[in-house]
Amino acid sequence: MRLAGGGATGAQAGDTSVVGTWNRTLVAVDETGDVTTSETTWTFAADGRATRRIVTSSLSLGLADQTLATGRWTTEGDELVVRFDPPTGGELRLPFQVRVQLDGTLLVLGGQLFRLVAP
Repeated sequence: MRLAGGGATGAQAGDTSVVGTWNRTLVAVDETGDVTTSETTWTFAADGRATRRIVTSSLSLGLADQTLATGRWTTEGDELVVRFDPPTGGELRLPFQVRVQLDGTLLVLGGQLFRLVAP
C-alpha cells in the first residue's frame, strides 16, 4: 500500500494525489424498515475546482433529494481545504490521506473512506 498526502509524504498545496472523482455510499435501515441511502461524490479537478454532490434516497418510498456545492480546493499540510462558492459559502478543512491499494485507491477525508471512481 502506498500512502500520499495527509502527512504521509508531506503534502504540498494542491497535492495532485487527490485529483479525481471520489465516491462514498452509506445504507441505513430505520426501525420501520425504510431503507435510505446517502451517496456523496467529491470531484477535485486539476485546475483547483471542487464539486460535492450528495444524493439521499429512500428506497422504500422511491424518493430522492440532491444537493450540489462547488468551490475551490487546495491542500495545506495534512488538510484538504475547500472554499465553497456562494450560495453555500464557507470553508471546509479536513485531514486527508490517499491510500493506493491492490483493490483500488482510497481517499480518507475527515475519517471517512471514499473510493476513486474516475481519475
